[in-house]
Amino acid sequence: MSAESLSLTFQSVTALALLLVLVLVWRAEQRIDVFRQRMFAIRDELFDFASEGGVDFQHPAYQLLRNSMNGFIRYAHRLTFFQLLTTIARWKITEQVHPLTWHSKWTEALDSLPVSSEVKLRKLHGCAMDTVARHLVGGSFTLSIFVFLTGIHLLIQGAWTSIRMIVRDASESVVTKVFDQRLIEEEAVRC
Repeated sequence: MSAESLSLTFQSVTALALLLVLVLVWRAEQRIDVFRQRMFAIRDELFDFASEGGVDFQHPAYQLLRNSMNGFIRYAHRLTFFQLLTTIARWKITEQVHPLTWHSKWTEALDSLPVSSEVKLRKLHGCAMDTVARHLVGGSFTLSIFVFLTGIHLLIQGAWTSIRMIVRDASESVVTKVFDQRLIEEEAVRC
C-alpha cells in the first residue's frame, strides 16, 4: 500500500469516525428534546383538563401526576437504561431501598375522584408512561433488540392490528419486564 492510499484511508476513517460521533451526539440531544416536547404536550393536556373543571388544581391526583411529569421533563437526560440499572444496583448493594410510595398515593388520590376524572387522569398517566417507555427503548440498543424480538413474537401470535400497536405493546412489555414502573415513577418524583 502506498503512502498516498494509506493517507487517504486514514483521512476517510477519521472523517467517518467524527461524523459518527457528531450524529450520535446530535441524535441523543434530539431524542431528549423530542421526549421533553411529548411530555410537555401531555402535561398541557392535563392542565387543560383541570382548567376546564375536570379536576381541581389542588387535588392530590393532579399534583402527583404533574410532579411526576415535571420530574421526567427535568431529568430526561438521566432517564436511560444504564442509569436505571445503576440505580437498581446501588439500591441492592447498599440495601437502601427507598419506599415506593408514589404509586400508592396516586391510587389513593384517584379513588376520591369521580369516575370520568379518574379515567382521564389514568389515560394521561398511561400516555406519559408510554412516552417514557419509548424514550428508554429508543436510547438503548439492548432494549431495542428485546423490543424487536418481542414484536416478532406478537406478530407470530397474531395479537395485533397495526405495526404501531406491535411496537407500543412490545415496548411496554419489555420495559415493564425489565423495570418496575413504580421505580421509574418514584425516581422521576424524587429527582
